[in-house]
Amino acid sequence: MSAIEEIKQILVADADSTAASIAAKIGVSRQRVHQICKANGIALADGRRRGGSATWINHFGGHEALSSHFVGGASELTTCADLLRRGIPVYRAVTFVSAADLVIDFRGSLLRVEVKSAKRNNSNSLRYPMPADRSRYDILALVEPSGAVTYKPDPFNE
Repeated sequence: MSAIEEIKQILVADADSTAASIAAKIGVSRQRVHQICKANGIALADGRRRGGSATWINHFGGHEALSSHFVGGASELTTCADLLRRGIPVYRAVTFVSAADLVIDFRGSLLRVEVKSAKRNNSNSLRYPMPADRSRYDILALVEPSGAVTYKPDPFNE
């Protein structure tokens, strides 16, 4: 079944479905849902204008909107736990304005770790916002909603 057919089927069942709720059901981004609907002349309900009654699915599977600070903090702590389970000492920044999210002591070297929340697309590739400045970190930690952490490059499996 094509994406437009799936969207139409969802809207027949619930005309008040938002792009976010449709996206979660069919496995695409909400932006893609908007693109498909616009191209096919379909109007969507706007979850932000419903006095808070809309259901939002956040990065960690909850049903309320979380600010980016909450999601970022949770992703950093998930990464800390993963690194600690590997026996790697972790140091976390005290302020939001710092050169790196985490610093680790790996084999006698201090490495800067940038943490980003990531999701898998339909082809199972990780999607995440690209950090603005590659020179500010040594390792990129990508945290999925499941709690899995992927490191780029991965110095732990060398």
